[in-house]
Amino acid sequence: MLGVTATAGLLTGCGNDPNSFNEADTTYATGLVSHHAQTLQLLDLTLGRDSLNAQIGTLADQTRESRFDEAATAQKWLKTWGKRIPKTVLEHDHDQDGVSYDTSIPGVLTSGELHRLERAKGAAFTQAWLRKLIAHEQGAVKLAADAIEDGQNADVVAFAQKDEKAHQQQVARLERLLAS
Repeated sequence: MLGVTATAGLLTGCGNDPNSFNEADTTYATGLVSHHAQTLQLLDLTLGRDSLNAQIGTLADQTRESRFDEAATAQKWLKTWGKRIPKTVLEHDHDQDGVSYDTSIPGVLTSGELHRLERAKGAAFTQAWLRKLIAHEQGAVKLAADAIEDGQNADVVAFAQKDEKAHQQQVARLERLLAS
């Protein structure tokens, strides 16, 4: 009986081995890198805007480092697993022809949406930015929830659980700013 239990554990993957991963883990890590690269780009749209609400600038500054660190963690997983690390728009000028966004990743804006947001000014920018970032953060919640549900790697699942909560809190914070 012990042999059957051990074999079943190996087949389903206990997740204790940091090199143990499945497609859900890879999808999450890959999606996280691309998603958070666009998050950083969205946050950078707040820089240099004179009429911007100070709370939004503070939120962007506070969020920037954590999203960068999360993307770096996902890149380390992919490297450890021998998987391709996606190229992101942060490595390119996003006005460059041919740069596109993987809109199959929940919450990722299209190039057109990003360009329209970039051109917005004043209160119109603030409202549009908050709405787009809320939808973007809700996409991060979905990414994390999928990893929690289907992931195999214990480190990835634990990270996704914390990440899901952090993004839910961020959505609530953004919704409060939008309502004010």
